[in-house]
Amino acid sequence: MELESNHATEILDSLNDDRKTTKDLCDFTIKAGGKQFPVHKCVVGSISEYFKKMFTTKMKESYSNERNVKEVSGPTMASIINFIYTSCIILTHDNVYDVLEAAEYLRITSKYCYCSYLYDIQCRSKGKFYEGKYIVHIPG
Repeated sequence: MELESNHATEILDSLNDDRKTTKDLCDFTIKAGGKQFPVHKCVVGSISEYFKKMFTTKMKESYSNERNVKEVSGPTMASIINFIYTSCIILTHDNVYDVLEAAEYLRITSKYCYCSYLYDIQCRSKGKFYEGKYIVHIPG
């Protein structure tokens, strides 16, 4: 007999709570746009090929506990990290292109494909990104 469980979701929720509050289990800090984002290497490395390579090769970051990502702004990195932990992201006319570029840079394929699709819609509608925000849940 197989029982359905939300075990994986509960683990990520717990790690997300840890990163937002006590940071007891966080083992790495991402810096971007003057902001610091405590994270768990195993979580960000499992979604981002950029971080996975950084943590698993003999780069200096694999021995360090922080990395400044100059190519990504603070608000965009906050959105990306929130997505990594929750699979949800808020996309607006103002951030969709930055999130698309950051997802490509950090090699986060699932979000890159979705943002690319939304950006394509924006371009085809002559810059009219549908009014308001998109709160997007991207299943794993």
